[in-house]
Amino acid sequence: MPPALADALAHHQKGELEAAETGYLGVIEADPANADAYHLLSILRLQQGRAEDALPLIDKVIELAPNAADAYGNKGTALQALERYGEAAFAFRTAIERAPDAAHHHYNLGNTLRADDDKAGAVRAYRDAIRCAPDLVQAHSNLATTLSELGLFDEAVAHCKLALQYQPEFADAHYNLGNAHREAGRYADAVGAYEAALAHDPDHADAYCNLGLTQMITPGLDRAIRTLGKAVEVRPDHDMARFYQAVASEMTGADATRLFAGLPEDDATVDAWLDSWNYVKSHSTLKTEIIHCPYVLLGHALKAAPLQGLVLEFGVRHGQSIRHIAAEAGQPVHGFDSFHGLPAAWGGEPEGVYSTEGRLPDVPENVTLHAGLFEDTLASFLKHHPGGVRFCNIDCDIYESAVTVLDGLAPRIKPGSVLVFDEYLINPTWRDDEYRAFREAAEKHGWRYTYLAFGIVTKQAAVIIEET
Repeated sequence: MPPALADALAHHQKGELEAAETGYLGVIEADPANADAYHLLSILRLQQGRAEDALPLIDKVIELAPNAADAYGNKGTALQALERYGEAAFAFRTAIERAPDAAHHHYNLGNTLRADDDKAGAVRAYRDAIRCAPDLVQAHSNLATTLSELGLFDEAVAHCKLALQYQPEFADAHYNLGNAHREAGRYADAVGAYEAALAHDPDHADAYCNLGLTQMITPGLDRAIRTLGKAVEVRPDHDMARFYQAVASEMTGADATRLFAGLPEDDATVDAWLDSWNYVKSHSTLKTEIIHCPYVLLGHALKAAPLQGLVLEFGVRHGQSIRHIAAEAGQPVHGFDSFHGLPAAWGGEPEGVYSTEGRLPDVPENVTLHAGLFEDTLASFLKHHPGGVRFCNIDCDIYESAVTVLDGLAPRIKPGSVLVFDEYLINPTWRDDEYRAFREAAEKHGWRYTYLAFGIVTKQAAVIIEET
């Protein structure tokens, strides 16, 4: 390395970025073909948050050294920072072609695919990173997060534990472990994991938030209110923690006006939360429970259903909820799913998201699965299965699928039929999704109904049909 470049690098390593920049530019002026100077200057630009300025420097490195894998990796990093995810993924894959065993390129590809909502692709990339470097704890942790989002909670737990074997003090791995346990309904384990995350990082606002949401499940809301308040104290712009702190406070009878006033205005997500909570309050009766655990809500709704009739679920995925329904129902249960993900885009999610790639989950003996699109399986099923609907869990997410289900079941929905909707509230598009499909069906078919339960944390709603 020329002395001038070594001197600039020394400044860079000390954090003296202005001196380093001057040095790198001097080397480039003296030697316009010095790929190392362009490379180091591009890294400095990335550190400065100047991804757009880094790109021409990286392209110059690639021109001078076409097989430099790290140059393509840096290009991917710059493009990802600019949210040009498709180009970033191409750059990382090019880096991998040149250095197939470099774990960081696989890991960064996983992050890019995850940011672009390609969760299945992210899982494959993180697995490749771990294959190259089994002790890459961040890859285990990010893989666990993605697996949880895909509903593969036990596998997510396993990768969090692997990360913690290598780095026991890694707070994010404890946090992701808590999320996996929480989504699987293992609340005591979730609390322990969140508390471990906070022991290693007392300023982990997300851990406080999700710990508080978990504490809302147990009787008494005071502890949850304090924990959610701690998240806001650590990070004043933590809107989710502030919102649920306000909700929990209001549920205790306290005046939460000040807490709600701290939420930002003209924010579509926050507006959807507030709209949902106002809807819950204005449509609750003496029959209506506010339940913060999805499985408790399902059990509560099942107990309110008549003793006879069909028990159905639309949107089975990995079978988490249908296994719970089967255990509570005491009769045959039928589950419907294509097992190839949503048939259309939904909100920020692309078509095909939530796919199990055609794999059917393990289910109890009293469950029969019907694989295929609802419009292809429901009519045939009803021809061979008489009787009204006792209970139906509708986890369709998108409006069109919920319409197909409700119109198909309409002749079988009778007074006493109980319907649970899994994505009824909270989402930015909630009024255009399952909520809209049900309200339109109720008007079309003349259903009068009462809300049995709302899940302001879980996004669910349960209704009992009073008249048809």
